[in-house]
Amino acid sequence: MTAQIFIAIFGVAAVALSQSKLKARRRWACIFGLIGQPFWFYAAWQGQQWGIFVLSFIYTASWLHGLWNYWLAPSTSSSNDKDAIESKLKLDDGWKSRLLDGSPLELDNLGCGVHPALPSFDESVNGEQFFSLFGLELKAATAQSEIKADAEDSVICHSFAKDGANYNAWSPTKPCGDGWSLVAIFNTEDGPTAWWLREKPVAIQAKQGSA
Repeated sequence: MTAQIFIAIFGVAAVALSQSKLKARRRWACIFGLIGQPFWFYAAWQGQQWGIFVLSFIYTASWLHGLWNYWLAPSTSSSNDKDAIESKLKLDDGWKSRLLDGSPLELDNLGCGVHPALPSFDESVNGEQFFSLFGLELKAATAQSEIKADAEDSVICHSFAKDGANYNAWSPTKPCGDGWSLVAIFNTEDGPTAWWLREKPVAIQAKQGSA
C-alpha cells in the first residue's frame, strides 16, 4: 500500500512536470520519475506482475535519458557564444539600435505584441544571459506582480478574469532608471509578462563619456 502511495505521488508529479511549457520545470520530471521507479519495481515484484516489472525497466531508461538531456549532457557552445548566436539568428550591426528605438508595440486583440527587431529564439536560451552578451540589460515584469488590490487595479483584475487571455487592460510599469524600452508583452504560465531592455549602465556611461 505504501509503495502505491509513492507511485501515485511521484508518478503524477513527473507527468505534470513533463507537460510544463517551461524548460526549468520540465527538467525536474525525470528526477521525480526516477525517484518513483524503485516503488514500481517493488510493487510489481510483490504482486508478481511481470509485465509491469519489465515495463519499469523501459520507464527507467526513459527517465535516465531525460536525466542525461536536462542535467548531465554538456552544454553546446552555441548557447553562450556571441558569434555563433549572431550567425544563427542573422543579427546585423543595427539590430540593437532598432530594438531600443522606443517604438510603441503594436498589440494584437489579446494585448500581446513583440518589437519587430526582437530576435526569435527558442526557450532553451536564457533571455537575460543572451542579451547580456550584447551589452543589454533585461527586466521582466508580470501583471500579477504589479497589480495591487486597490480600486483601480481591481478593475484590471476583473478584466483579466472576464476576457481570459486579454491583457489590454494592463499597462506595464517602466523599471527604475533611464534608457528602458518595452520590447515585448506575451503570455506565460505566470500570466501576462513584459520585457524591458536597455543598454547596461556601464555601456551608457561609456557612451556619454565619449560624446
